[in-house]
Amino acid sequence: GGLAFAGFSSLMGVLCYGGTLVAKGHLSVGALTSFVMYSATVGLGFSGLSQLQGEMMKAVSSAERVFEVIDRLPDVDQHAGETLPEVKGRMELRNVHFQYPSRPDALVLAGATLILEPE
Repeated sequence: GGLAFAGFSSLMGVLCYGGTLVAKGHLSVGALTSFVMYSATVGLGFSGLSQLQGEMMKAVSSAERVFEVIDRLPDVDQHAGETLPEVKGRMELRNVHFQYPSRPDALVLAGATLILEPE
C-alpha cells in the first residue's frame, strides 16, 4: 500500500539524484549501487517490522478471545442432578444427525451410530 509506494518513490529519488552525481563525476557507480542496496536492506527490515507489529496485534487479540472463552462460566450447573446408583444394559444411538442452531446448513454429525455395552 502506501508504505510500498513511499519506499519505491524514495528509491526513484535516490536513483535520479545519484545518477546526476555520477554524471557529474562526484560519485562512482559502485558507491551509488552500494548505497541503494544498503537502503533497500534497511527499508525491507523496517517493512518486516511493520508486518510483525500487525501480526502481533492479531495474536494479542486472538489470545484475549481465547481467554474470554476459557474464563466463561457454563450456563448449566455442573453439580446439579442425580447420579444413578447402578446402570445395567446397553445404550445404542442410531443414525444421529446434529447441527448447531447458529449454522443449520453445516451438519456436525450426519448419520452417526454409537453403541455402548457393559463389560
